Amino acid sequence: MNQGGRRRGDRFWPAVFVVSSALVDAVLHPLVSRDVLAIAAPDVAQLAIVRGTERHELVSTDGGWTLDGAAAPTDATQALLDRLADLRAIGTTSYGGRIARPIATLEVIRHSADSMMDRLVIGPLEGTADDAWHEVRREGLDVGFRVRASVVDAFLGYPGAVAVVPAP
Repeated sequence: MNQGGRRRGDRFWPAVFVVSSALVDAVLHPLVSRDVLAIAAPDVAQLAIVRGTERHELVSTDGGWTLDGAAAPTDATQALLDRLADLRAIGTTSYGGRIARPIATLEVIRHSADSMMDRLVIGPLEGTADDAWHEVRREGLDVGFRVRASVVDAFLGYPGAVAVVPAP
């Protein structure tokens, strides 16, 4: 039976393997696609941005969008939908668990027979400057994702939505 070491006489000497820290990180963190949070713009029938007791709804209408019942700003809305379609995590946090202090939730209702809803829960800001990120969890998936703060800010700062406030 080979135990990964070498035998010298009647004694067994354990082997030592040297690997890069990147390989160790890859093994220790969940191996899941970082694109799983993305939702294509044509699939979106409604997008709600919920922060505390405030809720702002972006709704698809014939040829346009409304924000809380009024016409939505075209360029900002298209930029937001593009962000949602390109939503890509920079990594994962962990399997299991949940966000203890969520700061916001994105609720996306899709154009489909069953009006399927995707719920993305956003955690507080972690890190600083260019390394800042939020944990984002998609309901139904048992894994957390690290998403750049600039990406999350695009949703939280969308016109008419609650202004971005740093976590305490």
